[in-house]
Amino acid sequence: NSEEQKEDTNYLDGIQGLLKTKDGQQLNLDNIGTTPLAEKVKTKACDLVLKQGLNFIS
Repeated sequence: NSEEQKEDTNYLDGIQGLLKTKDGQQLNLDNIGTTPLAEKVKTKACDLVLKQGLNFIS
């Protein structure tokens, strides 16, 4: 199933701090720095990856 493989790659990218925006741009969490907004984005992104991971497992 190619859909599952796609999600798997997203998950691996997420672990490495590389997330893609909806329009396919890559968002590197290492590059956005440590401003309060950047920290919020990182927390949000990690939450999202975690939730998707849990859905993937269960």
